Amino acid sequence: MNILITGGAGFQGSNLARALLDRGDRVTILSTLSEQSRRNVERFGLDDATIVWGSITDPDAVEKTVRDHDLVFHLAANVHVDESIQHPRKYYTTNVLGTYNVVEQCRRQDVPLIHVATCEVYGGCDLCPKTAFCDHLIDETCPLKPQSPYAASKAAADLLAFSHAVTYGQRVLILRPGNIFGPGQRSGSRGAVVPIFVRAALRGEPITIHGDGSQARDFVYVKDLVRAYLFLADRFLAADLPPIVNIGTGEDVSVQQIADKTVELTGSKSPIVHTDDRPGQVSTFRLDSYQLLSLGFRFEWSFRGLADYIEWYRKHEA
Repeated sequence: MNILITGGAGFQGSNLARALLDRGDRVTILSTLSEQSRRNVERFGLDDATIVWGSITDPDAVEKTVRDHDLVFHLAANVHVDESIQHPRKYYTTNVLGTYNVVEQCRRQDVPLIHVATCEVYGGCDLCPKTAFCDHLIDETCPLKPQSPYAASKAAADLLAFSHAVTYGQRVLILRPGNIFGPGQRSGSRGAVVPIFVRAALRGEPITIHGDGSQARDFVYVKDLVRAYLFLADRFLAADLPPIVNIGTGEDVSVQQIADKTVELTGSKSPIVHTDDRPGQVSTFRLDSYQLLSLGFRFEWSFRGLADYIEWYRKHEA
């Protein structure tokens, strides 16, 4: 198949592009040019893909790259919560208006679209019914209650894609993964918690936790995530699927547990320190992935992927 990945030189996109190339698909990447994206192209060996350096905020670039593809994975987004608090306009411009460009071109050119969202759109769900199966797990019917500009921009993008599917009969699948970690993820000032902790541990620097460390998330290793993307994409193209599918293990891991396990696995002497909590912080949630699991998918890594990631980080980053 001819597959376009927006944000294909980013963290998730690079891992997905590599997997698609490995199975024989022809891949086009639309991604903004940066030092990080160039490094991802090199370390994931993406030279076999067609790479277009551009932004989803450019309608002409989106129109040209969507053309002649069998499927579009839309992953391009600004993703850092703290930065979104400081620069919200940037996030609404890219994540909402940029998504509109992608969704609209897929509609006009009749190309099926997989829109990759985030669990952050739920913002925690105290309204979930307590049933025999779903005990405070967040399922796809839960209300969206975003608690940061980043989450709000992604929720708006979700609703935009969903409304196109309803209004125009467009083929759209919305995926909401848990907190993702793994090779290729940023570890600097705009990085995510796992790579930041691993970098600090390997350098013997303090590991800083915002708040008391009890806040927890449903962590998904990127190798499992990519397997789920391919699994769902094949079924999406072959048959009808529910319009929205969660991708989560159903297990919550606290920030304190991540810090403790990172220190243990790296043999680090880094001290663990606590500082003020972030604004808009969601305490804890786990995803109900019954729809995904009912199709026959099974997670292989879960948070056990931390050891695999540390090994990768030592080789490629440290």
